[in-house]
Amino acid sequence: MRIFTPNNVVAKSRFWYFMSQLKMKKSSGETVYYGQVFKIVKVEEIALDSQPTVKHFHDSKIKFPLPHRVLRRQHKPRFTTKRPNTFS
Repeated sequence: MRIFTPNNVVAKSRFWYFMSQLKMKKSSGETVYYGQVFKIVKVEEIALDSQPTVKHFHDSKIKFPLPHRVLRRQHKPRFTTKRPNTFS
């Protein structure tokens, strides 16, 4: 049986689905080979400035906020009297 799917997980699922349609038990079914075929359909070069929504990411000095910083417990005591504040 050949099954064409996007990945291994879907292939296994479809295999056992079709085996159950044929009324076969899992003890009598065996998957022998999972192969992958890659086919390049089209290759084309595009300019960096072709997407206007991405232009502001081309800046080398761009900065992003770092929300919800969770500090690791390397140099902190195990028990404290305050609750952690990770959103400041």
